[in-house]
Amino acid sequence: MHSKMRLKLRSYRKLPSPGYRSPTEVRGLTKEGHTHIVVKNLKDLESVETPFFIGSNVGQKKRLELIKKAQSKKIEILNIKNPEEYVKKIEEHIKNKKEVTKKRLEKKQKKEKAKKEAEEKSKKDKTKENKSKENKSKEKSPEEKSKEIQKIQEKEKKKVLEKKE
Repeated sequence: MHSKMRLKLRSYRKLPSPGYRSPTEVRGLTKEGHTHIVVKNLKDLESVETPFFIGSNVGQKKRLELIKKAQSKKIEILNIKNPEEYVKKIEEHIKNKKEVTKKRLEKKQKKEKAKKEAEEKSKKDKTKENKSKENKSKEKSPEEKSKEIQKIQEKEKKKVLEKKE
């Protein structure tokens, strides 16, 4: 078996060779000839005077601050093509996000209000039920009522009999 790559056959990967390397003077520089400088916060930006890259792990708010500061210093940002449009886009996105969160909070508050009102209503209903149960418990059962009626009737009969005598 012979290595197809070493034999430089078609459709196999190419091996690295001395011809692929860039000259030492240009090695590690951008196409414009600047060194790669990655800025992640405002403190890093203060020491930078040449074009730079904004780190990929920088959030939108910090990125917005970095872009505005770089524009005021008139320093080019290499990984953003049009900083003005990008700033508008980020600001609009932040504004929309605030509106959405505001709506979500309002919706949540409405739900909480409705829930509290429902709880209060159920408490009122329970107190009404308890009162009615108490009244019912004070009222006598049909058997007790019939016994009472019989006693009253017996007393009346006795009275009538006593009057006759």
